[in-house]
Amino acid sequence: MTNGLQRSMEFTDLMAFGLSAIMGSGGFNLIGKGIHAGGPQFPFAIGGVALLFQGASLVYQRAYNAFKTNISETDLIKDQFGDITSLVSSFAILLFNILSVSTIVVICSKQIFPEGSWSGQVSFAIALLTMMTGFSLTGIDMNKGLVSIFGFMIVALLIFATMIGFIEAGQYGIPSKLPTSIANTTPNMYKSVMYFYFILAGFDALIKFAEEAKNPDKDLTRSFYVSNAVSTLLTLGICFAFLVVYSTHTPRQNDNVIAGIVESMLGKGAGIFTAGLSIVLMLITGFVSFLATTRYMYSLGKESPWLAAFSDLNANKVPWKSVILTSVIACIAILSNHVFTLVKISDIALTVTLLLVSAGVTKMQVAKGKTPLIEGATTAALVFLLGCIFMCKE
Repeated sequence: MTNGLQRSMEFTDLMAFGLSAIMGSGGFNLIGKGIHAGGPQFPFAIGGVALLFQGASLVYQRAYNAFKTNISETDLIKDQFGDITSLVSSFAILLFNILSVSTIVVICSKQIFPEGSWSGQVSFAIALLTMMTGFSLTGIDMNKGLVSIFGFMIVALLIFATMIGFIEAGQYGIPSKLPTSIANTTPNMYKSVMYFYFILAGFDALIKFAEEAKNPDKDLTRSFYVSNAVSTLLTLGICFAFLVVYSTHTPRQNDNVIAGIVESMLGKGAGIFTAGLSIVLMLITGFVSFLATTRYMYSLGKESPWLAAFSDLNANKVPWKSVILTSVIACIAILSNHVFTLVKISDIALTVTLLLVSAGVTKMQVAKGKTPLIEGATTAALVFLLGCIFMCKE
């Protein structure tokens, strides 16, 4: 109906979107799983994944600088490897973002109804998805305000939980032994890496808002690095608090480690409140992934006459057909109702995308006569990671 997305996102908005996309789901639900899977060796999983995403930030900076669109990933891959590979990357990008949405609403449903039936959990997850769909049609100004508020609430809650860890350490001392639940764990580094990879993934969603950022050349690329760095620090803080608290307490909350940490200091009621709040914040994360997917479809529609329908905008300048298709595909994925499977497929799709972008940037830099050390190392690491994810079993 109207032409062009609205440029209204500043650096603070991009940071809120980035931190929400990265920390919302994994930060509240999978950190405990990542620690338990890795046992005493889990810090190596976090460190490796954190370095990988900083390398990927450079790769995405190069991709954006070359094409400056919402679909710079796809444009780069098409330029370097051709149409077929570009088509593969488009499918992988859409699959990752849509499955991220599905994973988050499934986790939320399972947390609210842990003993619920398949039909009950799936129905509630679909209801949550329907709410996202409706709100996404209201426009980016309304959307960015909501995401900014809740994005910084996520950061505040994670910092608060980290501070509890420091307070507990000051009171009881740094524990000399690991919590029994992980000290006796046989490390499964494949699984630990897979979980922490999902926890810290999501910065790539930011490039889908290139055409809605006020000053993308300045703000967008630095938001890649800062979002990844802050998310890593928050994750490390929660891991520290987990080790301190779970060495001296036995919180009721095991699936939601943030709620367990808060409960250790403020009691059962505070733990229950935190668990409920975290569900709201997770849904905001899912909403960011939802929006990113619709913007990507919109840009594909502008590039290809076969997909032109997905660039149609409503009165609020929202690509409404992209919204509907995203919702339908996410609804189908929800039917699996299985978190591990959704996480694994999401990780594979993301890794394929990052690998193709990284390889394309490496090739582009070589063609310019430059030595792409970081880009090449990132590409090699992604090849290794993809193999790890395929070998990971529940």
